[in-house]
Amino acid sequence: MSAAAKPPGLREAADADLLAVARRGTRLVPALGVVYVNNAKAGCSTIKQSLWIASGAPYGGDPHARDGAPFKFDVVASAESFEAFRAAPAFSVVRNPFARVLSGYLEKTQRHATMRGVGAKLAARYGEDVADLGFADFLARLAADDPWAIDQHFCPQVVNLMVPHVAYRHIGHLERLGETFAWLGIAGETYGRHSMGAASRLAAYYEDGRAVDLVRRLYAADFARFGYSEDPAVLDPVAAVSSAALAGDGRVVALMQGFVGLSLRPRKLERRLRRQGRG
Repeated sequence: MSAAAKPPGLREAADADLLAVARRGTRLVPALGVVYVNNAKAGCSTIKQSLWIASGAPYGGDPHARDGAPFKFDVVASAESFEAFRAAPAFSVVRNPFARVLSGYLEKTQRHATMRGVGAKLAARYGEDVADLGFADFLARLAADDPWAIDQHFCPQVVNLMVPHVAYRHIGHLERLGETFAWLGIAGETYGRHSMGAASRLAAYYEDGRAVDLVRRLYAADFARFGYSEDPAVLDPVAAVSSAALAGDGRVVALMQGFVGLSLRPRKLERRLRRQGRG
């Protein structure tokens, strides 16, 4: 099987799928010379806060803020920014799928159902108030959906990381986040506001064998690519991230190159791709 083989359980990504994920999740950090590919509910707030502080820019306490951020979000805005993006090593961080989806469920549907509009978006997509759904029923809604259309807090991590279409220099495990900070050569700055203590609540929520089976099916590609056990009692990774996850085919960079000097804003992107017959 080639390094760029499609992850199990996912359809082949359309150009529009990849460009939409790249737009929302790709951040060039010019001061550090790296590209961070955001993976929601896998320590992204702590990572962005750490990158921000290490960059030396004034930090106001919100790692998700755009004003004053030391990140370049629209890397296709100019040829110069795109070349810096293409030359920089890419990295991301993944998390145990059992813990990640439980943390998202607890935060986005039980504690803060309307936080950043996530609850409203989920209700609109699934036609019901997800706050009223039990955990296994919520997982069933996700498992029946198109992985490329699921909200970024719950989609398979191979979607957020655009595997196998991005070449990575480093993919770290949240459970061993110190290794990623060591690779970056920076100090870690913990941001715990979104923490739900999911790791300590796994046993209670996964007593239901249906929930376990749904997670194994929904995140089959994550288990296969990122070294996690399919046993919910084993939180830490049991193997290294696979070479298939690290070695991308460069499709995302090639697609983005076609938009240099233009825009990846959703409406403009959709119109352009429709004209090209690539939507």
